[in-house]
Amino acid sequence: MFATVVKPSALVVTMLTIGTEAHNKLTIPLPTYADGFHNQNSPSGIIDAAKALPVPSGMSYGTDPASNTNAYWTAFNASTYKTLKDLAWASQTLEGSATKECGFSLIDGTPQDLPDEVQWDFFTGTHQGPCEVYCDDTLVFTNWNCAVDYPQTPANLPYDKAKCEGASVLSSYWIALHTTPWQVYTNCAPLKGGSASTTSTDSSSDYAPTITTAATPTATASTIDTYVTKTLDESSSTDTDTELETFSTESAIPTEKCLVRRRRH
Repeated sequence: MFATVVKPSALVVTMLTIGTEAHNKLTIPLPTYADGFHNQNSPSGIIDAAKALPVPSGMSYGTDPASNTNAYWTAFNASTYKTLKDLAWASQTLEGSATKECGFSLIDGTPQDLPDEVQWDFFTGTHQGPCEVYCDDTLVFTNWNCAVDYPQTPANLPYDKAKCEGASVLSSYWIALHTTPWQVYTNCAPLKGGSASTTSTDSSSDYAPTITTAATPTATASTIDTYVTKTLDESSSTDTDTELETFSTESAIPTEKCLVRRRRH
């Protein structure tokens, strides 16, 4: 009989690798961290789920990631919160030296150029939940479930770059709903040539998101419709280069539709 021997050092390396790959961070524009800080991809805050958003009747925050996400959106749509940023700033408990504006990254770090697309290293597939991008206090990208809609490595987010001209800081928020407490990931990067103030706590915006229901079998289209309708109702956009369309998803809910705001090319 042969025995398999695993060296403790190898086991430690494996566990560290698993832990590292389970968490993610903004990579473009590149954030700056304090010298010697290595937990760059750790959650910067946690949220007591049931306290922040009471669990909807007949649902749970403790099942599979897709069902948890559906429960989150049902509760979020019934709340007074407009954005993930609003929820995070009001409800999260910050970890260690993290700030609500930038997480563990530094708001006064090395200024970066505006990229063509915002990039995260990747969104862990099991860590379903929405993500957002801001330039100062202007919402320039949002998606209802980034791990589902942006599964690539790296994950490139097509934000509204034009709204970022002259901004001082680009920040991004992502919430992972696979477990409770919920995990909040926040990163930021100062921008070259920035001149705008970032002191406001109002994250409302005239940006209307592109939302789809692709690839998640339990998230209902009606739940996402409510989010889109809520966001559009609160929007004051007067842009003439955008329009509302009805988008039929070829997913687990083939007969349902959701509103999507698209930009003409």
